[in-house]
Amino acid sequence: MMTPNSMAQHFHSTLNRMLEDVNNFKFTSISFNTSVNIIEIPFINKLLWRCVSHRPIPDKYLRLREMDLSAVTVSKKTFDLLSDSFAINKLTLGSTPGGCDEFLTITNLESLNFINNKNLSLKFLTREKCSSLRSLSFNNCQEVPIERLFDFVKNNTHLAELNFSDSQGRKRHTVDLIMSMFSPSNVTEAFNFNYSACKVFRTEIIPRVVFLRTNALRTLNLENNDYFKGFVTDIIDNAPNLVELNLLGLDFNYPLLLSNLPQLRSIRINYNYHIVNALISAGPKQTFEVLINNTWGKKRTRVINLANLAGVIHACEQIDFKFVNCRINVPTHVRQDLATHGVSLRALDNTVSLLKTL
Repeated sequence: MMTPNSMAQHFHSTLNRMLEDVNNFKFTSISFNTSVNIIEIPFINKLLWRCVSHRPIPDKYLRLREMDLSAVTVSKKTFDLLSDSFAINKLTLGSTPGGCDEFLTITNLESLNFINNKNLSLKFLTREKCSSLRSLSFNNCQEVPIERLFDFVKNNTHLAELNFSDSQGRKRHTVDLIMSMFSPSNVTEAFNFNYSACKVFRTEIIPRVVFLRTNALRTLNLENNDYFKGFVTDIIDNAPNLVELNLLGLDFNYPLLLSNLPQLRSIRINYNYHIVNALISAGPKQTFEVLINNTWGKKRTRVINLANLAGVIHACEQIDFKFVNCRINVPTHVRQDLATHGVSLRALDNTVSLLKTL
């Protein structure tokens, strides 16, 4: 029969063995919802303190690949423990009560995720405290201070990814999107705005950041973002190295200078006479994927005549044209001409695909 002392020794030795191999700490719950944190403060603080007290090397940080506290109610003491004794690559927080996030400073922190947080102050979010941060995410967060957030984005030289999902910003700035932001440091390669559920996007902060010139941006996704349809030309002019461009869901009546994008390999657009004309006359000659979608279907009176696109198809070394929900006219002589030039054509219902490879 084990005595209290022997039980304590057994626990300590077990904990020590666990800490030698542990890489991830996760405190999550399948019943976790937007308003309730399942695990209470005393438990998590005691557990973290136990872990710190039984580090194999007392003077060194306890190194973890990931710590997920999404189902935990945390306190300033929790942040003190994390800051003083842990080196964490990826941290997920389910609460930051009372603005205690200003005390958060974690060694080696590369990815920080906030889930279901309310009234974030983000006072800790400074270049000095978060110099190693590469990814910052907000999922279902309320009252995110957009101004402080984008000040950090613009001044940080390492941040490569900023993600929003079902979150809201202060001062009625609607942020219901998933995005990947680039900074003036030309680090981030993807800029992804896609918030089809959101009807209004009223903040002027985003465009001021977007219009900063960057040579690193490779992917631009503005799908279903009507807010940006008046700024597409300016954005493209400031990102000359774009490889992928997604403008699905945007209806605008001006041509795009696609010739300014010599590396463009993929474009996704709604059917638009000016854009299709630009593809014919001045589009990049090596574009390999073009997806054209007609969201109005048969209500459109204009029929796309494939004969008008034959020239640009012949000029491309490799291409993947796909017309979705469009009315397409494919004359017999055009079908034969395309086959002669190594282009395979497939028509199925209201989708027409053309493929040309090297």
